[in-house]
Amino acid sequence: VAGLTLAVPLVCLGSIYSLEGQELTPLFGQPDWFLGILTCQAGNLKVLDTARWVMPDRYRDDFRQGLNYVISVQGYEWGLAVHQVSRSLRLDPEEIKWRSQRGQRPWLAGTVIEHMCALLDVAALAELIASGAAKQLQGKQK
Repeated sequence: VAGLTLAVPLVCLGSIYSLEGQELTPLFGQPDWFLGILTCQAGNLKVLDTARWVMPDRYRDDFRQGLNYVISVQGYEWGLAVHQVSRSLRLDPEEIKWRSQRGQRPWLAGTVIEHMCALLDVAALAELIASGAAKQLQGKQK
């Protein structure tokens, strides 16, 4: 995503959908991190602007260009928009530099030094998304 390599634990991975030739259906009044709905065989998937969640301090609008895939995450009704999908790796927990403090980036479980990528904590990201959606909802009710 925008030059940042992310690793998603395989047990959390749902499906990978190509955006080539696909249109995301926008929904009015959604937060800026919501890109639209992708209709796929699993139903309607809410597509998130992943870069906006994982690098909000460095985010630029041109990061939305060239998003080629949506990765669905098991157990959630949303998917992560990404620029490219790389490969599957088997990691030993000892290869990961685990984060002990999660204050600034709660979605970051750790770093895989050898592959220079960030390991996503899907549950923590889901909590952020749920709280972000809740804040958006509360703002509309006022």
